[in-house]
Amino acid sequence: MEALRRIGALGVELTIDDFGVAQSNLAYLRSLPLKKLKIDSSFVRDLGTQPDAAVIVQTVSAMAHGLGLEVAAEGVENAAQLERLAGMGCREWQGHLYSAPLEAREFERLFAPGRGEHAQVS
Repeated sequence: MEALRRIGALGVELTIDDFGVAQSNLAYLRSLPLKKLKIDSSFVRDLGTQPDAAVIVQTVSAMAHGLGLEVAAEGVENAAQLERLAGMGCREWQGHLYSAPLEAREFERLFAPGRGEHAQVS
Protein backbone atom coordinates (compact mmCIF):
# COMPACT_ATOMS: atom_id res chain seq x y z
CA MET A 1 0.00 0.00 0.00
CA GLU A 2 2.78 2.40 0.86
CA ALA A 3 4.51 1.72 -2.46
CA LEU A 4 1.28 2.47 -4.32
CA ARG A 5 0.84 5.71 -2.38
CA ARG A 6 4.39 6.75 -3.32
CA ILE A 7 3.77 5.86 -6.95
CA GLY A 8 0.56 7.89 -6.89
CA ALA A 9 2.44 10.83 -5.37
CA LEU A 10 4.71 10.77 -8.43
CA GLY A 11 1.72 11.50 -10.63
CA VAL A 12 1.01 7.96 -11.80
CA GLU A 13 -2.74 7.48 -12.04
CA LEU A 14 -4.12 4.24 -10.64
CA THR A 15 -7.25 2.40 -11.79
CA ILE A 16 -8.93 -0.60 -10.22
CA ASP A 17 -9.73 -2.95 -13.09
CA ASP A 18 -12.60 -5.46 -13.05
CA PHE A 19 -14.24 -3.64 -10.15
CA GLY A 20 -16.96 -5.71 -8.54
CA VAL A 21 -15.43 -9.14 -9.13
CA ALA A 22 -12.63 -11.24 -7.67
CA GLN A 23 -10.55 -9.48 -5.03
CA SER A 24 -12.12 -6.00 -5.29
CA ASN A 25 -12.37 -4.49 -1.86
CA LEU A 26 -14.24 -1.32 -0.92
CA ALA A 27 -11.48 -0.44 1.53
CA TYR A 28 -9.18 0.15 -1.47
CA LEU A 29 -11.36 3.09 -2.45
CA ARG A 30 -10.32 4.88 0.71
CA SER A 31 -6.75 3.71 1.06
CA LEU A 32 -5.34 3.92 -2.48
CA PRO A 33 -4.64 7.07 -4.49
CA LEU A 34 -7.08 6.08 -7.24
CA LYS A 35 -8.26 8.05 -10.24
CA LYS A 36 -10.69 5.59 -11.81
CA LEU A 37 -12.78 2.45 -11.40
CA LYS A 38 -13.28 0.18 -14.39
CA ILE A 39 -16.50 -1.84 -14.34
CA ASP A 40 -16.09 -5.48 -15.31
CA SER A 41 -17.38 -6.66 -18.68
CA SER A 42 -19.65 -9.25 -17.05
CA PHE A 43 -21.90 -6.44 -15.77
CA VAL A 44 -21.81 -4.60 -19.09
CA ARG A 45 -22.68 -7.77 -21.02
CA ASP A 46 -25.75 -8.34 -18.83
CA LEU A 47 -27.04 -4.75 -18.87
CA GLY A 48 -29.87 -5.48 -21.30
CA THR A 49 -30.95 -8.78 -19.81
CA GLN A 50 -30.29 -8.77 -16.07
CA PRO A 51 -31.84 -5.96 -14.00
CA ASP A 52 -29.35 -6.57 -11.19
CA ALA A 53 -26.45 -5.81 -13.56
CA ALA A 54 -27.90 -2.36 -14.23
CA VAL A 55 -28.30 -1.75 -10.50
CA ILE A 56 -24.68 -2.72 -9.88
CA VAL A 57 -23.36 -0.53 -12.69
CA GLN A 58 -25.47 2.44 -11.56
CA THR A 59 -24.41 1.98 -7.93
CA VAL A 60 -20.70 1.64 -8.73
CA SER A 61 -20.87 4.68 -10.98
CA ALA A 62 -22.65 6.81 -8.37
CA MET A 63 -20.28 5.67 -5.63
CA ALA A 64 -17.21 6.40 -7.76
CA HIS A 65 -18.44 9.86 -8.69
CA GLY A 66 -19.28 10.55 -5.04
CA LEU A 67 -15.67 9.71 -4.19
CA GLY A 68 -14.34 11.95 -6.95
CA LEU A 69 -13.31 9.04 -9.20
CA GLU A 70 -13.83 8.56 -12.92
CA VAL A 71 -15.69 5.51 -14.21
CA ALA A 72 -14.83 3.33 -17.20
CA ALA A 73 -16.53 0.17 -18.48
CA GLU A 74 -15.00 -2.74 -20.32
CA GLY A 75 -16.60 -5.03 -22.85
CA VAL A 76 -18.84 -2.52 -24.65
CA GLU A 77 -20.06 -4.34 -27.74
CA ASN A 78 -23.11 -2.41 -28.95
CA ALA A 79 -24.62 1.06 -29.07
CA ALA A 80 -27.39 0.18 -26.60
CA GLN A 81 -24.81 -0.70 -23.92
CA LEU A 82 -22.88 2.50 -24.60
CA GLU A 83 -26.01 4.63 -24.39
CA ARG A 84 -27.07 2.98 -21.15
CA LEU A 85 -23.60 3.41 -19.61
CA ALA A 86 -23.45 7.07 -20.63
CA GLY A 87 -26.81 7.59 -18.92
CA MET A 88 -25.30 6.13 -15.75
CA GLY A 89 -22.37 8.54 -15.80
CA CYS A 90 -19.80 6.22 -17.37
CA ARG A 91 -17.82 8.43 -19.76
CA GLU A 92 -15.00 6.05 -20.71
CA TRP A 93 -15.24 2.61 -22.20
CA GLN A 94 -13.42 -0.10 -24.06
CA GLY A 95 -14.70 -2.91 -26.21
CA HIS A 96 -15.36 -3.97 -29.78
CA LEU A 97 -18.15 -1.47 -30.49
CA TYR A 98 -16.05 0.44 -33.02
CA SER A 99 -13.30 -2.06 -33.70
CA ALA A 100 -11.49 -5.18 -32.59
CA PRO A 101 -7.94 -4.62 -31.27
CA LEU A 102 -5.71 -3.08 -33.93
CA GLU A 103 -2.04 -2.63 -34.70
CA ALA A 104 -0.88 0.98 -34.29
CA ARG A 105 -0.95 1.76 -38.02
CA GLU A 106 -4.52 0.48 -38.41
CA PHE A 107 -5.59 2.43 -35.32
CA GLU A 108 -4.19 5.62 -36.81
CA ARG A 109 -6.11 4.98 -40.04
CA LEU A 110 -9.35 4.35 -38.17
CA PHE A 111 -9.11 7.68 -36.35
CA ALA A 112 -7.62 9.73 -39.18
CA PRO A 113 -9.36 13.04 -39.92
CA GLY A 114 -12.23 12.68 -42.36
CA ARG A 115 -13.23 9.18 -41.24
CA GLY A 116 -16.77 10.19 -40.25
CA GLU A 117 -18.12 9.31 -36.82
CA HIS A 118 -14.99 7.40 -35.78
CA ALA A 119 -12.98 10.61 -35.96
CA GLN A 120 -15.27 12.00 -33.24
CA VAL A 121 -14.59 9.23 -30.73
CA SER A 122 -12.30 10.13 -27.86
